[in-house]
Amino acid sequence: MISHKISVKNFVYPLFFIEWIYLYFAEISPFTGVLLGISWFGFTLWQVVLSYRQNLLWLLVMWLFMMMYSFEPVRYFLYGDTLSFRVQCESDYTAYQVALICYLFALCLGYFTKLRRLSTKEISTTQIIYSPLYVWIICIAFGVYCMVFGQSGDTILESGGYGQGSKNVSSLYGYGIIPIVVALRYSYSHSRKVIVVLLALCYILKTLLYGGRIDAIMLIIAFYTLYFYKVFNKRTSVILLFCAFLFNQAWEVIRQSINHINVKESLVDTASNLSISSGNSADVYYASERIIYLIKNGILGVQERFLSFMYFMESSVVSYSSLPALANLSSFNMSRYGTGGGGLVPVFIYAWLGIPGVILVSSLLGMGLSRFIRGKCGTFMYFYIVFVIATIPRWYAYYPIQLIKFCVYGAIFAIVMDILRKGRIPVIGLKKRR
Repeated sequence: MISHKISVKNFVYPLFFIEWIYLYFAEISPFTGVLLGISWFGFTLWQVVLSYRQNLLWLLVMWLFMMMYSFEPVRYFLYGDTLSFRVQCESDYTAYQVALICYLFALCLGYFTKLRRLSTKEISTTQIIYSPLYVWIICIAFGVYCMVFGQSGDTILESGGYGQGSKNVSSLYGYGIIPIVVALRYSYSHSRKVIVVLLALCYILKTLLYGGRIDAIMLIIAFYTLYFYKVFNKRTSVILLFCAFLFNQAWEVIRQSINHINVKESLVDTASNLSISSGNSADVYYASERIIYLIKNGILGVQERFLSFMYFMESSVVSYSSLPALANLSSFNMSRYGTGGGGLVPVFIYAWLGIPGVILVSSLLGMGLSRFIRGKCGTFMYFYIVFVIATIPRWYAYYPIQLIKFCVYGAIFAIVMDILRKGRIPVIGLKKRR
């Protein structure tokens, strides 16, 4: 059975890569555009199905999120839709190149992620471990501090809607997810679990009250990946995922004018606009097209792209405000070439490191996911992958800095807590933990 699966993978993936090479050298036309769009979308859909069959529902969430953006070239080339109200940087060339780069990223990520069906025994194996009370309290204290002081001002109930009124938000609020997740890891008793879950619910509620969604989504994904995947069976998880998707779509409408919202009209509007594609995915796709446009027209030359990469790496330890505009390509030259911000991560990697960079980064992520699936990773890698999974709404569709800042910082925090927990530097894998 296993050898059959391996032989199928070894047969299918070369065909995908051969097709990609053909699309890379082929002339851009309605036919190649449609073929590329359908291939990218079909591949992500296939990964969703595989993840479901292997009981890897956190991986399913990752591929579902990426699938939303893979539908945009289908809309453009097959249906002739304009993806955004901005059209300055949109063309057959830019739409095609974005899809081509992202398709390669998806192929390499899928190829290097070695799927393995988890047995009932493995699923029931707890990922919660013992720690002294003071270590757990430190995590809780950091989480509460970030939640309380990281965001303040008018809630949407006071201001009337998202983006209205005054609000003070710092990156501290988002980083509050890290100690809360690590605290769950150390919640080996029922009382600890209850306290951490209540803290997480307070965090989610505060995020919603201020009109946000992403931080709440990231915390939920992290909690599910770390622990709740073994609490809910597959069917229940899928139902909850679908309900969460519907709530997310409805909340997008409701939060805009919370004091004057008509619930019935909001639900009708949400149902009528329900689609794989969304306004956000279209805007993000256009933002990616803008990067390709800047490269094609020499506005981002080789020197600018190299400097941008250097500034990007520096931004992992230095604030963007103290760096040149090239440090953040998502907002670079925005006054002349408008964008809603963000962009797809494979395009940013392509801008800095070209096609080899896209292959390298996606392959490394796939290998990291494989080690996580097999349970063969130490504390640092374990938490790094948990945070990679949780922050996919940030790094895949906005800016890749979260792969360094949030995920690495989160893994370092976990290492420090593990040192305190054990009284020595951890050198063993997860399977040998007490």
